[in-house]
Amino acid sequence: ADECVRWEALCCASSTPPCAMSTEADPTEFSHRYTLRVNVGDPQHATYVLNALIADPELKPNEVSRAVSTDDTFLVVEWNSRTLRQLRNSISSGIDYIHLAIETIHKFAKK
Repeated sequence: ADECVRWEALCCASSTPPCAMSTEADPTEFSHRYTLRVNVGDPQHATYVLNALIADPELKPNEVSRAVSTDDTFLVVEWNSRTLRQLRNSISSGIDYIHLAIETIHKFAKK
């Protein structure tokens, strides 16, 4: 049976982001925030996806910041942006990238 991936989206205004890695921009300058928690199912797989995301930085770090971390089997990604359009574009490409990384891991992971 295929492994299931659980996606959780949290729109929040937390003053302390739960993330360990971030781009250079100061997230307090941004008015829009979106946090995504993905249960990858294995802590090592979550780390693999985190490393793939870190290797692909945001194209416009002054306009959008992305912070990534892991929490046991969860990958946690927080985006901050000045506009909703920039936020939507960054999230869309980020989710595509996360999906590709997870699918690749599941295809080649030892069973």
